[in-house]
Amino acid sequence: MKTYSNILICPVCNHKLNKRDHQYICENKHSFDVSKEGYTNLLLKSSKHSGDCKSMVEARRAFLECNHYKPLQDALIELLKEKQPQIIVDAGCGEGYYTNTIAEHLNSELYAFDMSKNALRYAAKRTNIVHYFLASIFQLPIHDHSVDVILNIFAPSATNEFKRILKKEGILIKVDPGSDHLWELKDLLYEKAYKNEEKQLNEFTVLDTKEIKYTLSLTNKELLNLYEMTPYSFKTAKSAKENLIMVNNFDVTIHFILYTYQG
Repeated sequence: MKTYSNILICPVCNHKLNKRDHQYICENKHSFDVSKEGYTNLLLKSSKHSGDCKSMVEARRAFLECNHYKPLQDALIELLKEKQPQIIVDAGCGEGYYTNTIAEHLNSELYAFDMSKNALRYAAKRTNIVHYFLASIFQLPIHDHSVDVILNIFAPSATNEFKRILKKEGILIKVDPGSDHLWELKDLLYEKAYKNEEKQLNEFTVLDTKEIKYTLSLTNKELLNLYEMTPYSFKTAKSAKENLIMVNNFDVTIHFILYTYQG
């Protein structure tokens, strides 16, 4: 496991969390055990727990393991190598596709948070160089102004929390779907397809914007995994998936916008 810099705070009393073997503990003796899979639950019992279901996580894992989104992964690594941050927080890390690879390429401390136990089980099992936690990105158990870089990849933006935990010169790297992302899939699923709205965060200053756009040719299995890993799987009628079962060699546009912000 890489270094632990005591940036975490107890979700119960907000005192500093210290790492002792397979446990995090504060001075008030609130303790949180590292699970056998390798992540730690810092979500209070009173919190409403939600997160991606097992089928969605498995579909996304299978799709990403084919490296269909590797150009984005490579772009993130290149950007982070330029910055050489000490502490990175991945806010909404999912099953760790980006997080784990970034950790292998940088000498940074990575702290990753998600609300899905299903995703965290998979992510944490596959590395011992990332600190994984079950917690809400809207209530991050992190000290004020202690983080160099926040990654926010296809996840909601907790702008107030991000501003609170970022150092003065810290940056937020946010990845959103571009206007044409998965256009052909949406055109197949919906009677009237729509383009994604590209919106910047007004609470931050934009330092840089990078666009990544390419076309994938997918097998039927890959197409079904793509469908199952998106919100379309529960927003469209059952007949939509039945239509996809008949499709093969499907070309689809991949379109990402990578924003670099400073608070």
